[in-house]
Amino acid sequence: MLNTKLTASLALPLFTFAIALPSPFSYTARQSGDNDCKCIPEDACWPKGQEWAQFNRTLGGKLIATLAPGAVCHDPTFSSDACAEAQSALYYNSYWRAAQPGAMQYTGWEAFDDPAFCSVNTTRDSRCPQGDVSVYTVATVSAEDVAEAIKFAKAANLKVAVKSTGHDHQGRSAAKGSLTIWTQPMKNMTFSEAYSRAGDCPRTLEAIPAVSVAPGISWAEAYAFTNDHGYVPVGGGGTSVSAAGGYVGGGGHSPLGPQFGMSADNVLEMEVVTADGEIKIANDCLNQDLFLALRGGGGGTYGVVTRVTHRLYRSAPLLFGFFNANFTSDSSLTQSIIRRANRAVFPLTESGWSGYARLYHPKGLYYALINPSLNASFSPLSDLASSLPQGVAIATTIPYPSFNAWFADTIGKNNETSGTPTTLGSRLLPPSVFASETEVDKLADALWEARDFAPIVHFVAGGEVARKEEGWSAVNPAWRKALAQVVISSGWEEGAAKEEQRKAFEEISSLTDRFRELAPDSGAYTNEADYLEPDWQQSFFGAHYPRLAEIKKAVDPDGLFWCHHCVGSEEWDEEGTCRV
Repeated sequence: MLNTKLTASLALPLFTFAIALPSPFSYTARQSGDNDCKCIPEDACWPKGQEWAQFNRTLGGKLIATLAPGAVCHDPTFSSDACAEAQSALYYNSYWRAAQPGAMQYTGWEAFDDPAFCSVNTTRDSRCPQGDVSVYTVATVSAEDVAEAIKFAKAANLKVAVKSTGHDHQGRSAAKGSLTIWTQPMKNMTFSEAYSRAGDCPRTLEAIPAVSVAPGISWAEAYAFTNDHGYVPVGGGGTSVSAAGGYVGGGGHSPLGPQFGMSADNVLEMEVVTADGEIKIANDCLNQDLFLALRGGGGGTYGVVTRVTHRLYRSAPLLFGFFNANFTSDSSLTQSIIRRANRAVFPLTESGWSGYARLYHPKGLYYALINPSLNASFSPLSDLASSLPQGVAIATTIPYPSFNAWFADTIGKNNETSGTPTTLGSRLLPPSVFASETEVDKLADALWEARDFAPIVHFVAGGEVARKEEGWSAVNPAWRKALAQVVISSGWEEGAAKEEQRKAFEEISSLTDRFRELAPDSGAYTNEADYLEPDWQQSFFGAHYPRLAEIKKAVDPDGLFWCHHCVGSEEWDEEGTCRV
């Protein structure tokens, strides 16, 4: 039998799946002799039932016949209890979605460009398509499981998707008609006071404290665990995001970045299973090219990462600075606040402040920043708050004993919500955008224009992010010249027509042009970018792209791993099925 313990509501026994599979699929059948295309369910080369059964036995029962999360509310897979759970608030809980093999954090990627979304809110007898949810999933608990999955997929010429917690904003954790290698069930985490890397490294790093995490470990878990030992890793603000998944693969920005660099800059070692099914260790003296590419060259591209070892830093007190302005009906006052707050932030970043700012129109604007110095001045924003009419704004600072204490009391308190169709646009902004009032006001105007698209500015660059030597990792060179990142977002209603879905993507891309105009020589963060990003190779990877393409061909010559706007993806069609 298949493994149904982890996700009983969404996994079917193998023999049942063969007759319950929604049909027909929107695929074009091919014969196995078509060497330029991967095998998909309606092809003659697609593995037969007995082959899947044998594969499942090889895995010890870890193969799951994957369904969309809403399938438990529809025939023939209806389950009263499972449907009630899916219809509860859990459906919008990022931890719940991370634990479902067929769920993405952003539901548009479960049925991309398909109005017949498998909803938990439609009638039991309504259509529930497979969409982009993989046909089968391997719930891996070890690198050996991953290796078996890769060997099977390669032998059968299958499409492969790699998924940890499914937070990808460009749908790269899903692939229609594929086999998913799901790493979220891998939950190992170990601490070392003095980590020793594998291999005979010429550059010895003595007494480096580190934490080694599997892809099923979230940043919230990693922070709490390392805090118990008196340390902190360089991680993200998403509580349920994997500490060993696509976040690190894309570079990984952090509120600790100005102090210590990008998350990828602080990786000491990785365990990865490559397209040949081999388990490899990558560090700065073993598989160096692979190690470079895995740290900023994009996730799901060069292999499946099964362990990441992060450098740790001693926990220390920090100062939290908070500014909140409530908008009034006076739009001129509102726009003035946005301009003045943007002018105030540059001197704050110069004195060590980092963090986030968000415009949540029509309610207000807030800044949540941290500083490693308890004596740091927050006066640029506190003076702004004092100068405004009474009751419009507040600014305050609060000391915390550690990063984890701050994280748990602020970001960690807010349960991450997901479960809606979402698309993003973003741009990395250099210091010049903030250094003069003229440029700052242009940014403020662009934010105001995008006010209905939840603009957020991440002040997570500069400092050590800028000081890391070129070639240290594959992090987008635009990060080294940036001070901040601006992100906007949009979405659509479940079941929206294709035209409405496409309009959301086009609208976000068009609005993102306003920020591209502010920083024409910059780039974008691949993990939080426009799905329609123009000149994406340059925008996401810059001068690193040619070398990354060479590494991709060396470690995955047959293109087993494909994802949207990932290195080498231009050699395939839009679904990663056939070479072009």
